[in-house]
Amino acid sequence: MATPVYQLRDFSYSKSMKSLCADLSDLNVPVGKYLDRFQIESPTGKIITFAQLTPDHPKYDEDGWDGEMRVYAPTEYLATLETVTIINS
Repeated sequence: MATPVYQLRDFSYSKSMKSLCADLSDLNVPVGKYLDRFQIESPTGKIITFAQLTPDHPKYDEDGWDGEMRVYAPTEYLATLETVTIINS
């Protein structure tokens, strides 16, 4: 399966979470399904890959917020973004 690519405009920035956020339904992902990894393309054409947090990440939550959301980290360092949160609502 190909890694899905989304546009930066598909996400909103949450200052309180320091995270880009989107709802599963806005990304056309069926409710109850989650992505292992995905990419976001910026308006300049730069593509960044994001993967689910691993247990060594400071924002990792072992119970996964009971299915309410998943948090992803960029696979390369970004000075301006720590995580992406996808909400299952």
